[in-house]
Amino acid sequence: SSILDYIRESSIIKSEAGGITPNGIYGKVKVRRKGEGESVYEDISIDMKGAIEEGVTGDIALQPDDLVIVQANKKFHVYGEIMRPGEYILKEDMTVVKALSEAGGITSNGIYGKVKVRRKEQGESVYEDINIDIKGIIEGSVIGDIALQSDDMVIIERNKKFYVYGEIMRPGEFILEDNMTVLKALSLAGGFTKWGSPSQVKILRQSKDKLGYETTKANIKSAMEGDAAADIVLQPDDIIVVSAGIF
Repeated sequence: SSILDYIRESSIIKSEAGGITPNGIYGKVKVRRKGEGESVYEDISIDMKGAIEEGVTGDIALQPDDLVIVQANKKFHVYGEIMRPGEYILKEDMTVVKALSEAGGITSNGIYGKVKVRRKEQGESVYEDINIDIKGIIEGSVIGDIALQSDDMVIIERNKKFYVYGEIMRPGEFILEDNMTVLKALSLAGGFTKWGSPSQVKILRQSKDKLGYETTKANIKSAMEGDAAADIVLQPDDIIVVSAGIF
């Protein structure tokens, strides 16, 4: 009898082992074989996928007192702005992009949010966060997509926001898309009202100590004339204030 015969028979004729459970379909299979001495054992890993798909490749004959061990499926987790957050089986060749697809895709609240993989390092409470360039991957670059490991957590953060208030056609809250500048933001908000002035635009940005705001005047006139350096790139939670004044 071989390990493959054992698995096939247990699956087909319901022998004592009963077949592999759903929790072990993607788990590792190994044979623990007694060596010389009472407490000496050798673990032999079995390529069950190869054995099943390619016949005898990877299959071995069992010996008396062999222990066939089917480990539980490895898991990963998807959290945040995803359609179906939760725990998933770590199938072979599972990557971040495949995981996001299996979990139903990113919600509209996370399209411009950061995607990262939180991976456990040595020690129970030590984690590493790996940032994933989802936009680059989607646009055709495979660089940045990584293979997932057991217990990885894929986290999709909520979109960052900015705000526009004052003499603007559509004041309110907006999604902070990549490379959003003041000029782009004003256009997105519908442009100035008849009282709004390009010379009266300022940005309120939270200070580093998070206790207040720093004010920066935006040189919109120069930005409109093509001076890219004058068009300030926005940061999360920036507030653009447009005041009335002479155009």
